Amino acid sequence: TLPSQLELQRAEKIIARSHHTYAHLALLGDKHLLFSDSGNSMIMYDIQDRTWVAMGDPIGPREEWMELLWRFREIGNRHDGWTAFTASITPPKADILAAKLGREPTKAELKDLAELYDYDVMNALRERVCEVVKDSATAEKLKPWYGKNCKRVCFHDEYLPSFNQPNVHLVDTDGRGVDRITATGVVVGDVEYPVDCLVFASGFEANTDYEGRVGFDPVGRDGVPLSERWADGPRTLHGILSDGFPNFMIISFLQAGFGTNFVHFLSKSAEHVATVITTCKKEGIETIEATAEGEDDWLMVLYGAAAGGAKYVVTCTPGYYNNEQQAPDAKGARKLVYAGSLLDYTKHLERWREAGELTGTKVTRTAAPA
Repeated sequence: TLPSQLELQRAEKIIARSHHTYAHLALLGDKHLLFSDSGNSMIMYDIQDRTWVAMGDPIGPREEWMELLWRFREIGNRHDGWTAFTASITPPKADILAAKLGREPTKAELKDLAELYDYDVMNALRERVCEVVKDSATAEKLKPWYGKNCKRVCFHDEYLPSFNQPNVHLVDTDGRGVDRITATGVVVGDVEYPVDCLVFASGFEANTDYEGRVGFDPVGRDGVPLSERWADGPRTLHGILSDGFPNFMIISFLQAGFGTNFVHFLSKSAEHVATVITTCKKEGIETIEATAEGEDDWLMVLYGAAAGGAKYVVTCTPGYYNNEQQAPDAKGARKLVYAGSLLDYTKHLERWREAGELTGTKVTRTAAPA
């Protein structure tokens, strides 16, 4: 429904604090409004058939934007709608499908529907490759023949058009990669391609050890380095605390959450760490670390969240998401990310904090004065 007079009054207060001129369009009363829980932010949107179109950025404090955008998407999904920034990439949820069928959908029906949506999304990307890349042979090699969650698809506006440049050539390694590098070029198969400059994509490390990424090996209690403690894979509570490393709080996606917007993940992780530190100071806690039991319990949560995704990634072409289609060893099995949404992960953290029991940790407290 369109906003009531009371909602327009709420919107007017938010708009008065905003520097965006388009925010005043909300006061026309012909657009839907979604407010944040705090009432300090809002999204104005319109509904065209099944498409829910957010009109401009959220209005209000930037730190509330991400939560508001996710709520907007979830409400659209509940109404069998497609939000403009995720159009057609998410299949209808079970309750929406049940309403259409007049009964609960079977698991097989939900699986088939998800596969159809997945195919539609990827087929649209393949069609776009054909539309942009002029050389048909090059376009055919660039088409992504895998599911939409198998790999990170390149979305840069200039990526596909670059292949139309006369100085850009695609070298197809047939999935095997580069054979070797010589002093003058790169060898693929029996052909050496001379190069003047070679750019390595070395900044993207998904499966390397943590101490290698940060450039040092943290040392914990009794002089045990992290590389030794994690020799069989990461051991954490929430991806942040680790047994044997008091007051060592990690912000990394190892055994933690992850989202499309990495800054959102960083801000939520930093918020959690700051709250833990504040709690420790208030309660006279000198040190805090995970217990081994707490680490094991969290690992079970991670495995539970990953169960559905594991069946999906085994059908993908080789990549780091499925360990290049190799069965992971014990160490690799611990190097996982929370497979639910970033909002679900942050809710785990929020519930843990709200419980106020510091479950899964062991602490030492300041000695009471004599």
